[in-house]
Amino acid sequence: MTFRGALRELLRLSFRADSRAAWITVLTFTVRPVATVAASVAIAVMVARWAADEFSAGVVFLGVACAALAAQVLLGRYSLTVSARLVDATNRLVDEDLQRALYGVRSIEHFSERSFLDDLQIVRSEQPRLTEGADVVGLILGTSVRLGSTVLITVLATPWLLLLPVAAIGAYLCVRRREAAVGAAQRAAAEHARTSAELAGIGTDERHTGELLLSRGGEFVLEAHRRAAEAAEATRSAGLWRGARWTALGAVLTSAALAVGIAGLVHALDHGTTDLATTLASLLLLSTTTSLVGALARYLTSCADSIRVVRALDRVYRRLRPGSRRFQDTGDSTGIELWDVSYRYPGAETPAVHDVSLRLDAGRTYALVGANGSGKTTLVTLLSGLVQPSSGEIRTAGGCAPDITAVTQDFAELEFELRDAVRLGDDRFTDADVTHAVNLAGLEHWAGPDSAGLGRALGATMPHGTRPSHGQWQRVALARGFLRADAPVLLFDEPTSAIDPIAEETLLDRLMDRARAVTRNRHGIAVIVTHRMSLAPEADEVILLHEGRVVAVGPHAELLDVPLYARLYDAQRAGYLVDEPNS
Repeated sequence: MTFRGALRELLRLSFRADSRAAWITVLTFTVRPVATVAASVAIAVMVARWAADEFSAGVVFLGVACAALAAQVLLGRYSLTVSARLVDATNRLVDEDLQRALYGVRSIEHFSERSFLDDLQIVRSEQPRLTEGADVVGLILGTSVRLGSTVLITVLATPWLLLLPVAAIGAYLCVRRREAAVGAAQRAAAEHARTSAELAGIGTDERHTGELLLSRGGEFVLEAHRRAAEAAEATRSAGLWRGARWTALGAVLTSAALAVGIAGLVHALDHGTTDLATTLASLLLLSTTTSLVGALARYLTSCADSIRVVRALDRVYRRLRPGSRRFQDTGDSTGIELWDVSYRYPGAETPAVHDVSLRLDAGRTYALVGANGSGKTTLVTLLSGLVQPSSGEIRTAGGCAPDITAVTQDFAELEFELRDAVRLGDDRFTDADVTHAVNLAGLEHWAGPDSAGLGRALGATMPHGTRPSHGQWQRVALARGFLRADAPVLLFDEPTSAIDPIAEETLLDRLMDRARAVTRNRHGIAVIVTHRMSLAPEADEVILLHEGRVVAVGPHAELLDVPLYARLYDAQRAGYLVDEPNS
């Protein structure tokens, strides 16, 4: 993204958020310095008139000066109020745009890319800079108007002051070089900063505090956080020091030009080539020139920083644009077909899934089993369309992404009222539907009679909210799955991993009942990943994965002849027989 394009996008954010407030902010920040210049000129003329014994004329210019100063104060108060409202509106707009972009693409594979995460870290940590478009442009214009007016007036006294705008151009070029140095350092530090933030979250999250206290691991996490934070700070600091050298060079240029200009002004007054009013006005305006040049440099630096964040946001949006179609057309057949599918996570040495060729027929339920790390979750994620195969093809009827209901072990803890945490704004479902789903998930004591408990607030961020356990949060996720279990494709990836074994068996039976209903009544497909091997005989077919490859596919009875499957089944069943002697 070019500098001009980034600046245009920065302004567009402000005008999209509140066009009226953006116009007011730009105009008031631009016009307010004119009132300051007018007040300075009026005061200079007033003094010159009184020095010439023209008292009445001096009083008139005194009134002009007072009016200009009053306008300056009023415009300042009003512009700051409007600007604060605009910043809030722009911040909300950026939040909404970013969430829409993240949810607008049916993919999660960008979250495995380091460059994407680095850009997202920059946007999240420096989001306030995206709200400064109208502010910083108005401030730059206003300061430039004031400096331009100062130069125009003082040039009437001596042309030596023309060195000031020349020096300002040099200072601006120095600011651009500073931007490049600081931006490169921010990008280099983003990974360390992200690691530091994640470790800080672990160290302050109540879900981890107990284990860290008992395992005495707090110091270890703290030390890891310190190393990551120091690495990020060192990288950023190096960039800031490189940028500071360019800032210092810009300051030297402007200071030298100002010194020469003032010397020329004194010489002109001494030789009578300028009058008292012009000299006084020049001195009044020049008294703030150094601070104005510094302010302009700060505003330009702030604008450059904002543009750097806009560019990071643009890279995030570019990565989130819909790509090529993730599913190919199977032709006239139904079901889902995988042809030589492999998937390698970014940065991984070996694929998580190797050369998988598989056909999932409509109207059937599949149990996906295998040891930890065998690729089960990756395969389910591929079936969902959230990641695209590194090689091979996934084919569906019409080449369209199927309507899917999924419950995974990485469930979201959505802190809303129970009704909203399950329904997620889908008004097709009534309170009775939500209550039924909640009851199936084993939370009947929460829903209560007549759906009275659906207003229960979940999570510490909710007013008077309760704090569900990890297992209860998974039951809420299960309720979402039960509510939408009429989709033609059901994907359940360890949906009961956080629930105790006895309750787990009941919930898995209910999930299997829903799966059968969908496959038989709606001619759908159900894939269930579970460590509970006792569920395998209930499925129409079992898919056995080992080290990312499909080893065997078939009914449970047939797979018992496969040694790997038999060992897995016997070991898991024996473990549960020990844990549950009465089962």
